[in-house]
Amino acid sequence: MGQTLIQWVRRSVVGMMLAAALPALVQSADYAGPYLAGRVAGVQGDFGALAEFHARALSKDPQNVQILASLVQAYVALGQFDRAATVGKVLEAQGAVSQSARIAILASLAAKPDFTQIEARINDGKGVGSLINHLVGAWALYGMGEVQAARTALARPATDPAVAQISQLHLAYLHALDGDYDAALQVLDNTDGGNIVRDPRAALAKAQILSANGQGNAALDFASQWLGGTPVGQAFIRDLQSGARPEFTMLGSPRDAMAEVFFTIAAALADEDAGELALGFANAALHIRPDLTDAQLVQADILLKMDSPLRAAESFAKVPRQHPSFFQAELGRIEALIAADDIDGALQAYDGLTIDFAQNAQLWLAKGDLLRRENRFADAISAYNLAVSLQSADDGRAWYAYYVRGIARERAGQWGDAEQDLRKAIGLFPQNAHALNYLGYSLIIQDQNLDEALDLIRKAVNLAPNNGYILDSLAWGLYRLGQADAAVAYMEKAAEILPTDPVINDHLGDILWAVGRKREAHFHWRRALSFITDETDLNEVSPDNLRDKLQYGQRAELAPKPVVQKIPAPKARP
Repeated sequence: MGQTLIQWVRRSVVGMMLAAALPALVQSADYAGPYLAGRVAGVQGDFGALAEFHARALSKDPQNVQILASLVQAYVALGQFDRAATVGKVLEAQGAVSQSARIAILASLAAKPDFTQIEARINDGKGVGSLINHLVGAWALYGMGEVQAARTALARPATDPAVAQISQLHLAYLHALDGDYDAALQVLDNTDGGNIVRDPRAALAKAQILSANGQGNAALDFASQWLGGTPVGQAFIRDLQSGARPEFTMLGSPRDAMAEVFFTIAAALADEDAGELALGFANAALHIRPDLTDAQLVQADILLKMDSPLRAAESFAKVPRQHPSFFQAELGRIEALIAADDIDGALQAYDGLTIDFAQNAQLWLAKGDLLRRENRFADAISAYNLAVSLQSADDGRAWYAYYVRGIARERAGQWGDAEQDLRKAIGLFPQNAHALNYLGYSLIIQDQNLDEALDLIRKAVNLAPNNGYILDSLAWGLYRLGQADAAVAYMEKAAEILPTDPVINDHLGDILWAVGRKREAHFHWRRALSFITDETDLNEVSPDNLRDKLQYGQRAELAPKPVVQKIPAPKARP
């Protein structure tokens, strides 16, 4: 169902939203300042500032259509649907057509719910689009007690496969809500060969319907096949295995079904990175049904993609602790906090998770990775120790814990232990180019087993021939061993793959200088200096060192083993 629905959304909903005519530009000097400031805020995704500035502009001209339309869009993006609906009605009174206003008004009516007004708006041509009008209209009929009319509407044949699929799914929901589970299962099994349940929520609905219908074994088999990889599915399976008989709880009312419609559109648009448009539908779903956790997760993911990490963190935090998806939501919140550069907050969130999930090795690995990125190597090693102790011997991912602990130990100066971990990681995963590269490069730095070190890095290059960092390791290793001529080709290829990396340009300059190509060396040192930013690790490349080389060149007495800068660790990017 997912891909077909996405295609329908792309050509129908997105086109519908973008087709609305824009009113004339605001020209009055009385409110040009706040209006333009709001426009800038909107471009930056700061919908709170957009709403504030345009509300101020609207106070100067309460009937201005363009400001009204912009304000509705801001309120929808913020999830403030009562405000959006109020402004939307003023906008409609001016004769303007705004799809954002229509979404806001329809969602506000569904939240009450006011089924009579919903049907009236759809019949008056003030709906949101054919699919939403069709589904929400049918559920409005159901809410008004016209059950047979709702069934007939949902069962009506549709020429568009996406509309047909989702309409049949909602027909199954309607039967399940009425307690007619046999009819619901018949619809699900007969729609598109039963493939409709490949959508996770549809699959959960069918599993719940099977269980509610007394078909516990069938429900367990179905859930194990389709839902075993989801937290909600795993919780459902545990309930069945404990002897419980889960009921149909996907929907509890026609209002819930309307929220499901908006959520379905939001999820499809989120997969398309539709940004503000997807956010508006997710917000509408949550306004109608605040406890729709899947919509909460989609909303948070959208905000994170829109570079609004603080709002995303707030959204993830609304997932209840008792919900099966809480663990994943907290990981999402941690990702958002890291994106917002709140490292302390992220670490506190990890600590909070360890209260209930202390036996989860992946949790300790994730915490260790954050600590390692923050150069807190001793703390990272402690986290990795727990991860290693919690992993089973047959876990196919066990290599990763040894690999990252090896990196942390090497950076902490614990080379003996680091070497053991890196060799263990390679033993568990011999085709791991990154572990081969890290161990090989580290051996060169330690001036140990140099022939083996180059062999390890060459194996890494063979496994990942287009990885610029691994090519850099081989070239830099050859150079440090006095083989600058052999290093040139590898280093030049690395620079082709990662042309703006300051470390790689610096290394290329050093190697070119060593083989007598001094003008080119100066060129790449200048490039390296120009590519240094606030995000650059100055332990890997020194601006002062580059300036010295541009003035004096690479001093001959130090070649071919330069020690004028700290030797960087190899890039570790599994």
